[in-house]
Amino acid sequence: MKKILYSLRNLLLGIVAFVALYALTVVTLSRIPLHANFASLPTDQAGVDIYVRTNGVHTDIVLPAKTAIRDWSNMIPPADLHNTDGHLSYISFGWGDKGFYLDTPTWAELKASTAFIAATGLGSTAMHIEAIEQPKISPTIRHLRISEAAFQSIVADIDRSFKFDAHNQVEHINTTANYNDHDAFYEATGRYSIFTTCNEWTRKTLAHAGIKTAAFSPLQDGVMRFLP
Repeated sequence: MKKILYSLRNLLLGIVAFVALYALTVVTLSRIPLHANFASLPTDQAGVDIYVRTNGVHTDIVLPAKTAIRDWSNMIPPADLHNTDGHLSYISFGWGDKGFYLDTPTWAELKASTAFIAATGLGSTAMHIEAIEQPKISPTIRHLRISEAAFQSIVADIDRSFKFDAHNQVEHINTTANYNDHDAFYEATGRYSIFTTCNEWTRKTLAHAGIKTAAFSPLQDGVMRFLP
């Protein structure tokens, strides 16, 4: 019995130590910037306007629906987003755990099993795509004007995040869990965990493009902190 209690105590201490170390790592690295010299391009300089938005928990990257570099309608059928006339000129991209996206409409409906599967990387992932009007700058929506090379980097990272079928088409997820009339879900690559969260996906995508962001940020604050 004493051995069992001793083992349980050590297990509990190990869990507490891990949580404390994880929290310290997040707090520290989310305040250390990468690409500190990055600056958004002036409006009179050639570039691409993009946005990063947050709902307080999750971040998305918002790109023009069509540029000389990429027309997203060639990859994501406008009918999936109910945007066949193209009146919604921007596309929002988010990556995350499929269970969170499809089975958790609100935080009040979050199940312990969904959280456990997501945190441990046992579940699959999805891309959440939404057609929207040009965003308006606010505390939760940041605007950046970036070079074409940086934009191409973001596009390449997004492409790698989609799972493609045998015909090289994105794999649409048929679901009734859509958030509105202009969004859709697609199968994604990678595994979600406490180290590779939706916000880390955003952060890495921005970092690969040379945009100022945190060194590590599984939470949204490190993503938004360094943006103009």
